[in-house]
Amino acid sequence: MTERLAQPDVTHAFQKVKEQYADYITPDFSPKLIRDWDYPDSGPIAWAIVWEEGPDEWAIDVSQGDVFDATRVFAEPYNAWALALYRP
Repeated sequence: MTERLAQPDVTHAFQKVKEQYADYITPDFSPKLIRDWDYPDSGPIAWAIVWEEGPDEWAIDVSQGDVFDATRVFAEPYNAWALALYRP
């Protein structure tokens, strides 16, 4: 089993996403950090940032950009609106 991300690294990654997309976030529409996210037919993912109402393909853009410190978090888009977070 892979080692889980530390809480400070997860919180840092979540904050980076919120900073990157601050102009799109409203009280009703904002990303959510979910522990043990279990999307149907995928099996649980230890940590995910999920934002169905976010900008088009935000998760893909974030994973390809220079948003995270690669020594702290590896981010992989699960789909266009969910970002899986792993330990590098």
